[in-house]
Order: sequence, then C-alpha cells, then structure tokens
Amino acid sequence: MNPLFIAHIIGDFLLQPKWLVDMKQRGLRGILLHSTVHAVVMLMLIFPENVGVLLCIMAIAAAHGVIDQLKINYGKCHSMLSMPFLLDQALHLLTLITASVFFPFTNAFWIGETGKGVLAVLFFFSFAMAWWNMSSIAPIKRFALISITFSMFAIPALIFLTPAYS
Repeated sequence: MNPLFIAHIIGDFLLQPKWLVDMKQRGLRGILLHSTVHAVVMLMLIFPENVGVLLCIMAIAAAHGVIDQLKINYGKCHSMLSMPFLLDQALHLLTLITASVFFPFTNAFWIGETGKGVLAVLFFFSFAMAWWNMSSIAPIKRFALISITFSMFAIPALIFLTPAYS
C-alpha cells in the first residue's frame, strides 16, 4: 500500500480540527501550519531515504497549501460547500498521483501485514474525525462526501503499490 495517499487522509481529516479549518480561513498562518502537518505526516509514513524523495515531499506539502488557498478563495465566491471541497480533493489527488508516478514512495513496512493494519486503523480514525468535523452537513450528504473522498485516496493507495525504494 502506498502511504502517500493515506498521509493525505490523515493530514486533511484526522489532524485537521475545526480550529485549524477556521485558522486557514483567516490567513496564511493557518495554511502554513496545515501544510507543515502534511509534510510531517508524509515524512513519518514514508521514511525518506534520499534527498529526491524528501524534496518531493516538501513540494507536495507546498502544493497542498496552494490548493487549499485556491479552495478558500473559490469558496468565498460560491455558496455551495461540496463543489469546492470535492474540487480541492481532486486537485490533491492529482498531485499525489503525479508524485507517485515519478517517485516510488512505498517502504517495505507498508507492504507487510502490520503496515496494512496500521494504515487501516489510521484510515478508520480519519473517517471518524471527518464525520465529526463535518457535523454541520446533513448526515446523508456528509456520508456521501466523505465516502467519495476516502475512496478517491484509498484506491490509488492500492494501485500505486511499488517495491520499496533503495
């Protein structure tokens, strides 16, 4: 399993409480903090062993911040919550797929049963936190949005299974 996609779910849902969402809306400091959280999660899950992978992780984190800022700007002009949210997640997904094509991010740990189990637990808790954080949305719509988003990242996490880099 490619942990890059799970790192996104953890950074965007499990480790993004409501106060951080509000902080992002107020300015660059919130965006920078959120992007830093993403970088740290990726570093912890990927265990980069070379400078190229480390630089790619930093580029992904920076791109994440830019995409989030674009979503915030777009959301200010549009009242529909789900469209900017899904567009934002699709752009993050495209970024991660592009990075996965150029850098094999899978460490041998994540291919084993223990790694898969850890990722499954992280995925479950991230889903629960997303459910909690999006409580202002009607339950059926909330379930649909979260399910679509999580599927968007779980499927590539399995598809972009690559051997451990050396």
